[in-house]
Amino acid sequence: MPDELLAEARARAGRAPLAVRGAALLHIARVLTTHDRTEADRTLTDALAAIDTLPEDEREILRGEAAGLAATVSPARAFEIAETLTFERASVIEMMLFRMSDHGFRREAAAYLKESGIGTEFPFSAVTPTIGQSDDDEERRAVLRKSIQAMRERNPDPTRRSFRRRQFVETFTYFWPSLPSEEARAAIRDLIDGILAEPDGATRASFGAGSHQVRFSSTHDGDLFGILGPLRHLDPELAGFVVQRSRDLSAAAAKYPYGMESMTEAMTAEQAPPSAEQIAAACIDGISVGSRFIPISEAIRTEFAEAFDIALDHYDADIDPMRPNLVPQQCWPSAADFRNILYKAGVHEGAVAAKYLDRIPDPALRLFAQIELAAALAGLPQLGSRTMSTGRGSLRDIVRPQPQPPRGDLPANVPFLRALSTEKPRVSPSRQPHIVPAAAPVAEGPTGGNGSDFIDVRNASLKGMLSQLHEMPASRIEWASSVDANARFDFALVLPRPEPRTTMVGLLRDGIAAHFHLRVSVEDRVGEAWVLTAPNGIKARVLRTGAGTEGFAHFSISTSSFDISLDASAPVPEGMRLDQILGRQFDPSQVGPDRMFAEMRGQTTRHMAAMMSSGSFSGLNASLSIGDLCTIVEAGLDRPLVDETGLTGLYVINVETNASSAGEFLPVLAGRLGLVLSSAERTVPTLVIG
Repeated sequence: MPDELLAEARARAGRAPLAVRGAALLHIARVLTTHDRTEADRTLTDALAAIDTLPEDEREILRGEAAGLAATVSPARAFEIAETLTFERASVIEMMLFRMSDHGFRREAAAYLKESGIGTEFPFSAVTPTIGQSDDDEERRAVLRKSIQAMRERNPDPTRRSFRRRQFVETFTYFWPSLPSEEARAAIRDLIDGILAEPDGATRASFGAGSHQVRFSSTHDGDLFGILGPLRHLDPELAGFVVQRSRDLSAAAAKYPYGMESMTEAMTAEQAPPSAEQIAAACIDGISVGSRFIPISEAIRTEFAEAFDIALDHYDADIDPMRPNLVPQQCWPSAADFRNILYKAGVHEGAVAAKYLDRIPDPALRLFAQIELAAALAGLPQLGSRTMSTGRGSLRDIVRPQPQPPRGDLPANVPFLRALSTEKPRVSPSRQPHIVPAAAPVAEGPTGGNGSDFIDVRNASLKGMLSQLHEMPASRIEWASSVDANARFDFALVLPRPEPRTTMVGLLRDGIAAHFHLRVSVEDRVGEAWVLTAPNGIKARVLRTGAGTEGFAHFSISTSSFDISLDASAPVPEGMRLDQILGRQFDPSQVGPDRMFAEMRGQTTRHMAAMMSSGSFSGLNASLSIGDLCTIVEAGLDRPLVDETGLTGLYVINVETNASSAGEFLPVLAGRLGLVLSSAERTVPTLVIG
């Protein structure tokens, strides 16, 4: 059966467009290595010949794919291809090394790491899989020495520098005993020098879990705790000096003298031997599609129904005529989804899994999935996928991106790049907030930070603060004429002792009302509202018939004034920044699985609503309930938006328009979804401020 699938795929590839043919032949060459390496090499050559005839931008992307797949066939040819790349060369080489180790070329990967020149993109993450299974001590030492040399190179990008250093720490922590102690000691001293040479920043880093969790608000403290184990072994005197740098680090080191090493020992000592049920649960296999993990037993029982739903949603986005995905189909998110489904089905159901191919609507994506099924039946490991989307841009925007400003030149109000302050305001501890007029320019937006015993919000509008603290959109706030809702203030709450976040938010609410002599209440008020109904149902793919929190799939929003992932120059909506400063962002390490998706949906819905209220926008791409949809769109309206559709599921909503306001967008949205929009009087909860 694998041979039949492969032969049919080879024939179909020969009739396919060049970009599809080249990508398909790359994957076919990998499968051929299991029984005919000569033919695999020949097929790889044919694939490269097809790719080399493509237009420049497509060719550049697919040559990156070629390098990654050639690594499973011929490492020498893979490195030859990689040397010619200009687009994502570093990430491609990293992918090559992983695949070489997975496909029987571990020694070739180690040779590259030993002999490659040192630059700012040394593939630290590939070191552990390359030498972790090595029985050659000299090889392990040589690769580790090269990674130390790379660690000492100074990357000009401070963010990249910190990321690479943490990658190195993961490797060094495991393999430092392979080195002579003096050599390892010199390396860790240089590592500490590198950490302390960087400006300290705010973080919410945590290590461990439950009663064994330690948390740090300083990036220095978190990084130093991460290497405390090898540091204590190699240089106890320096370790003693380092841990006295701060109260948090000193307390963590007193409890866990060797950092994670001590913590792991403590956690292991307390754990009872796992039961048979726990062992079975830990070993459960499954399929991950989008943000969903589906146990393989459920996937097989339902014939991969949910996985196909998500993949088809991604396919709809890839072929959306308003914003089609212009990258080669090999790199479409939906292509990766379908390959994933057929591989998993092949592993668990064997050749009968071919029945799923008919459910893939696109012939190119069906071809790619068929080859992946053949790979599963041949016993090959599953490949990860490099996915891309052009969104509203062009293919050239991906392959030849415009230079971005250095991080230090980014505007102060770029979301989440501007660290929260860890400095407690200099006011006397009290359960009453300290409120003074803001001195900062309006354009700077809110700044500040929070801790276990304080919240510090500077340069925020009274309207923004009360809307956030009472979780009420501006369209449902009734202001007395005597209140200047746009006036800006600094709000500082410093408590005598740590208190829960909900307590601090309540104290801020009450303190603001007392300071400004406001009467604040939530009352039902009758007024004009937009009303959505669904007499004929909804024209949208149903992701889930009930809007359970486990149905969260994906959120994104496209705006002309703000884009959450691309536009680093646009102002951050005040609501989004205040959400961060007030500490309403959930910490995944503190949230159980039963609440995880609910918290994710709540946080993302708030952020999208803040973006919707910030200015003009062009579209919405989300999988959400109609209630969440109304919450998001209402943020940009001047009146409430009431959901009377009776629809309770989660729906894929992907609407692009030329609207310049939420008021223009709403009727287009309703029309595209087949909903009826009307204006009528409704009674809605309203925050009354007077």
